[in-house]
Amino acid sequence: MKIESSTPLEGKSHRFVVSGSSPEQVLQSADNILAELGYTPNNKNYQMGRSYTKGSRALRFLLGAFHKYNKIILHTSADDSNTAITVNNESTGMSGGLIGMNQINKEFKNAVSAFEEKLGSKLY
Repeated sequence: MKIESSTPLEGKSHRFVVSGSSPEQVLQSADNILAELGYTPNNKNYQMGRSYTKGSRALRFLLGAFHKYNKIILHTSADDSNTAITVNNESTGMSGGLIGMNQINKEFKNAVSAFEEKLGSKLY
């Protein structure tokens, strides 16, 4: 597996283009990376992607920035030689105010850097 390109998209999204792997292998690697970061997969599996959460949304609403919650959705697409994986941050952090919004942005940057670091590694 080798990262061909890493591109931030508009909003809270980031796209990686990976060569040398099938979409299933890339999603399995993403599962491993997000599990290390504390995310759990949801029951909602999309046709070419998955949804992951970290923390409790209800506690985030009640406690605000004192409780962490984040949701990431991955989408994949493939052509003959490459697989593209798009990491979408679905949380706004509004329930935590300005501190919560900064927490969400920092959490997403950590996830993107983990993908950049580990997608090309032989271990994943």
